[in-house]
Amino acid sequence: MLDTRVAGRRIEANHGLSVDVPTGVVPADAVAVVFNLTGTDVTGDTFVTAYPAGQQKPDASNLNLVAGQTAPNLVTVALSPDRKVTLANAYSTVDLIADLAGYYSPQSTQAFYPVSPIRVLDTRYFDTGASRSPLGNDQTRRVRLDGWLPPGATAAVFNLTATNVCAPTYVSAWPDGAARSAASNLDLVAARPRRTW
Repeated sequence: MLDTRVAGRRIEANHGLSVDVPTGVVPADAVAVVFNLTGTDVTGDTFVTAYPAGQQKPDASNLNLVAGQTAPNLVTVALSPDRKVTLANAYSTVDLIADLAGYYSPQSTQAFYPVSPIRVLDTRYFDTGASRSPLGNDQTRRVRLDGWLPPGATAAVFNLTATNVCAPTYVSAWPDGAARSAASNLDLVAARPRRTW
C-alpha cells in the first residue's frame, strides 16, 4: 500500500500521512485492514500510530523504533468512511512501508479461531522433524500446518521470530504454491533477535 522511500515522502516529526485503500485492493464493504507496517531509515527514537483517517489520533503506538533500526509490526486498523488510514510519526524522521495482509468485512465467510500456541518450526533444533538447518541467503522453507489446523482453514496467524542473524536481511511469508511475495514480514539486522506477529 505504501513505500515512502519510493514516493520520496519521508515522515517528519509530529506529522502524518493518509494512505488510501482502493476498492480494487479490498472490497467496498471492508471495515478494517491488516497490514505489516515497517519503519526504516530512522533518524532518532520514535513511534508510529495507525488510526482511521479523520479521527483524533489515539494516545497509543503501533510501531516503536530507535535510531538506525528497521523494524516491522503487524497492524489492524479500522478504515475511515472514505477508506483511508493515517500513519502518524511522533519524533525524528522515518520511512514507512505498509504491506497489505488482509481485511475484515461483514460479508466474509471466514472467521478467526484462536488455538493454544504450538511451535511448528524451529531451525535451531528441528525443521519439520529433520536436524538443525538454518536458512541461508535467498533460501526458502516450506512449513506444513496441516497437522495442526482443521481441513477447512484458509489462513493462519503465527509469531515469526528470527535469531542468530549474520547480516541485514528480511523474511517474507506467503501461501505455498503461490508466487513469492515482494513484501517483508520480518526485517532484521545482524545479531539482534526480532519477532513479529
